[in-house]
Amino acid sequence: FATLTTVVTNPAADAPGKTVTGNFVLTDSDPTANTDAVTGINFVASNLVGITDTTKNIPSSAITLDPVSISTLADGASQTVTVNVAIPANQPAQNYRGTVTVTGTETGTAITTSATVDVVVNSYLALGVLIYDNTTSLEVVGEEGETGITGTFQIKNTGNTILSGLSFDTTALDLKDSDDNAITISFSDAGNVNPGETKTVTVTANYGGSINLDTYGGVVNVKSGVTTLDSFKLDL
Repeated sequence: FATLTTVVTNPAADAPGKTVTGNFVLTDSDPTANTDAVTGINFVASNLVGITDTTKNIPSSAITLDPVSISTLADGASQTVTVNVAIPANQPAQNYRGTVTVTGTETGTAITTSATVDVVVNSYLALGVLIYDNTTSLEVVGEEGETGITGTFQIKNTGNTILSGLSFDTTALDLKDSDDNAITISFSDAGNVNPGETKTVTVTANYGGSINLDTYGGVVNVKSGVTTLDSFKLDL
């Protein structure tokens, strides 16, 4: 009887939210050539389970195969099956492994094999400032001499890595009038922001006692280390 064999080309590593593509070549390697083809070939993909952290997986529903089945595979013939894996958003970075089980029949006898599929999910730093951006500004309204005036905004970790030590770069802000009277601002510590988590950040403004009536501010860059993850406009 036939022996079905597979040769796998794994997808290239990529980030959460991406779809990666690999394939396996299925061959009817009948040791004794005859006219009996393998028929009714079907595929069933398993979950891809994390190798480092086995509690994490990419569900089988994220895997699509093309073709979804093969009606007939003759002796010595091969068929390439494309494997597409849609990596879920926030999927933790590690290597994931699963199998595609292949079944068919030859003259009424069940034939089976499998293909092992590995997908590497890369680390991905990403963050979004909710509601506000470089066009829609967060407004903190105060008057000369007022202190402790606050406004709030939310940030969301849209990557797959815990974010910590976030900073808010205000070097691009205009905070002084023509007489060098200034507004000072500070931001609350967001702490650790887990993948998928949303945190509220408070900005506190102190207005100089003689600062001219005007609109101050500019673009605030939210950074992890030296990397800018997102930015938004702050009007004071």
